[in-house]
Parts: sequence; structure tokens; C-alpha cells
Amino acid sequence: MRSISRRSRLARRVSNRLESTSGCGSAPLNVRSPMQPAKSSTKAMTGLAPAAEDAQERAASRRNAARRRRNRRLEAAAPILLRVVARGLALLPLPVAHALAVVVANTQWLLGTRAARTTQENIERCFPSLSQRDRRRLARQSLAETAKTFAETGLVWHGSPSRTARLVQSVQGMEHVESAPGAVLVLMPHFGNWELLGHVFGCGPGLTCLYAPPKIRSLESLVCRARTRWGVRVAPTTPRGLKHFYSVARDNGIVGLLPDQTPPPSAAVDAPFFGQDVLTMVLAHRLIMRVQPRVVMAWVERTGRGFAAHIEPLHGDVYSADAATSAAAMNVAIEQVVRRSPAQYQWEYKRFRRRRNRSARSSAHGE
Repeated sequence: MRSISRRSRLARRVSNRLESTSGCGSAPLNVRSPMQPAKSSTKAMTGLAPAAEDAQERAASRRNAARRRRNRRLEAAAPILLRVVARGLALLPLPVAHALAVVVANTQWLLGTRAARTTQENIERCFPSLSQRDRRRLARQSLAETAKTFAETGLVWHGSPSRTARLVQSVQGMEHVESAPGAVLVLMPHFGNWELLGHVFGCGPGLTCLYAPPKIRSLESLVCRARTRWGVRVAPTTPRGLKHFYSVARDNGIVGLLPDQTPPPSAAVDAPFFGQDVLTMVLAHRLIMRVQPRVVMAWVERTGRGFAAHIEPLHGDVYSADAATSAAAMNVAIEQVVRRSPAQYQWEYKRFRRRRNRSARSSAHGE
């Protein structure tokens, strides 16, 4: 019996010693695997990750704050800068303003700016029969003509009525507008100085023109005042603006829009333009179907030391009930205007940047 009690006491001592070694009652000893990181290193890792994330968030917040400050400064400075530049250009004789525009265009060409690249790409698409030398020459001329449009901003926005009337040397085809029995839809492509059409129609039968508000919001009031100085009215491309636009047309008014702007795919169809399918707006077709206006094409062409305004009626397929057929006819009419003087078209505009079918395929594949 004594030997049994001794063995029991010895067993209890061994058990107590093992429990005190493990530190957690009857739980097994915590033996660390060679692949398991030590507790101290794990704490270090979990402590560094939040710190790195916080640093990234602070850096992103600083960048966003700096971007907002730049945007606010741009919003504040843009109207002042544009007003000063436009008034300065208004003081220059037209040949001098054009000479400055050529210098700017040549600089763009030498620097290979985005406008220069886009112009060259679009001309290569639309005039494949021309030699490479002729296409390059046409691209440089187009850059110069677009720069002239900007240089003429002073004349359009701040020129005296007598000076502007003297420079717009002729207006051909206004009788097609004035003799219309009902509403008139004026299509004004990006050709020559299309903004001078505000003077042509403002001093004549009047016009309500649809426009896209500028990306820099602080410029909107300045641009609207300049474009309405001749009596033309403007309607923004907002639901309220479109409602007013349709209302004027229903009241047998004269409305205008730029038919070669690139609309969203939901408001466009694919139609050929210089042999290339491009997104073409259906707004003109919808207005034609609802109001049945007379449709005319209007543009202002540079003639050297002045301008000539042209207005021509459109016939045939532009009145088609099929949107694609109507859009194709509209593009044909624009192309005919452009071929009169290809350099005066604004090839810097990314007319070929996307197509409706391609956009639909990209959406279907989640791109």
C-alpha cells in the first residue's frame, strides 16, 4: 500500500510539473512549426500594413486637394484670360490676326501636338488617294485655318457691327429660309468660321441655336453673352434646353445645330462620312419627323480678306423616315461642303474616335 501511495504522489508531481510548464492547464504544449512566423514578426507585419494604407490615403487626399485647388484657380482665371485675349485680338487687323494664327499652327505642327496628330490621322482616313506629301500639306493648312477661327474670336465677340458687316462680304441663299412656310432647321458644320452665322442670322430672321455648355463652367456666361450679342438665342443640351428647342421649332421658328458633333451611342446611328462609318446624331432626324421643317445647310467660308456666307436647301433622303438613311444624307451634304475647301474643315475634331457597333460590342464584353 505504501508503494502504491508513493507512486501516486510521484505521478501527481509529474503531472503538476507538466501543467506548470504548458501554462494553460491541460492544454498541449505550444510547439511552433518551422514554417509558422513568430508572434513578434506577425505583430510587426500587421502593424505596418495599416500604416502603409494610411500613408497612401493621405497622399491620395493631398493629390485630390491639389487638383481641386488647380481647378478652382482655372475656373477663376479662365474667363478673365479669355476676355483679355479676345479683346486684344479684336484690336488687330484681320490679316495680322491670321498671321499670328499661322505661327501658332506651325508651332503645333513642329511640336506634334494632339491636334496635329488627330488632324493628320483624319485626313489620312478621308483622303487616301492623295499623296503623303499632299496629305501633310493639307493637315498643316487645316491647323492654320482652325487657329484662324480662334484668332477671329475677337471679331466675332467684340467687333463693331459695321466692321463685321464689312468683312462678311456676301450672304447667298437666305431666301430659302425667309420663304419657308413653317419651321426651318439650319445645319451648321464645323467649317470656316461657323460662329459668324450668329451675325448672319441675328441681323436677319433670327435663330435659336443648340449648344453644349463648356467644360469649364465659369466660361458659360461669357460664351453665351458673346454668341447672343447679335440677337441669336441659345439653348443648352439639357432636358430643359431641348424642350425649349423643340418648342421654338413647333412655333414655326428657325433653329440650328451642329450636325457633325459626336453624340453618345444611345443618340446616334452609324452613317458613312468620307467612306468611314461614324457616329452621327439622330436629333436632326427626330426634329424632322416631329415638326417637318425645311432643312438647310449653312456655312461661312474664308475668302482671303473677308468671309462669304452660304445657305443651301437639302432635299431627298434627309427627310427619310429611316434614321440611318436620313443621317447618311446629312453626312453627304456635309461632305459636299467640306470638299469645297477641305482645309477649312476642323479636322482636329475627333469625329472618328468611336462607332456605335464597336461601342455596343465593347459594352457586351464588359470593356
